Amino acid sequence: MKNGSIWVEGTELHFIDGADTEWKYNGTVESSGVSGQTGSVWVEGGALHYIDEQGDKRSCPRQLDQSVSGVKAGSLWIEDSYIWNVDDTPESSYAFEDVAFSDDSHSDDSHSNDSFSSDGFSSDSFSSDSHSDEDYSSNHTDNTQPFGQLGVFSSHSDKSGSYKSHSDKSSSYKSFSSKSGSSKSFSDKGHSDAAHQDSPTQV
Repeated sequence: MKNGSIWVEGTELHFIDGADTEWKYNGTVESSGVSGQTGSVWVEGGALHYIDEQGDKRSCPRQLDQSVSGVKAGSLWIEDSYIWNVDDTPESSYAFEDVAFSDDSHSDDSHSNDSFSSDGFSSDSFSSDSHSDEDYSSNHTDNTQPFGQLGVFSSHSDKSGSYKSHSDKSSSYKSFSSKSGSSKSFSDKGHSDAAHQDSPTQV
């Protein structure tokens, strides 16, 4: 095949660029079992279309480039490993193959939290030491008795002071402490996404 050649093989559209490198597009099926001729290639709606060997109409995504003049709508040419075309706007664009990317499988490390415990506080019950000071008195009488000389003594009583009853109360409490909880850290295993390509596949 010469450079600049374009042909359909199986479900793919092949072409050879100016460096004699073969490339291919695997277009998206738009309709099956069409009446057109197998191997037909044309521009429709600005996108490159073709009919594969199974009779399915396929199209390739396009990337708009710029407005052009003096080029007939529907023109096709190969440049920089792409098939270029001109729509009826007229704008030039090139076809590309968008290969879906896949997400590599990955897993997350499991994690767990350490349960924490709290020491409950306790208190000593207080005690009351109740007591009272009772009144007391000393009553007595000094009787009249002669001691050499006659003397007279009046009866009397000596009384002590009185105290009100009272109680002394004391109380005490033990201090308490609480253990803080801790949590184990967890990590997410790294993963990567496979890149996708926007260019045709080199054969």
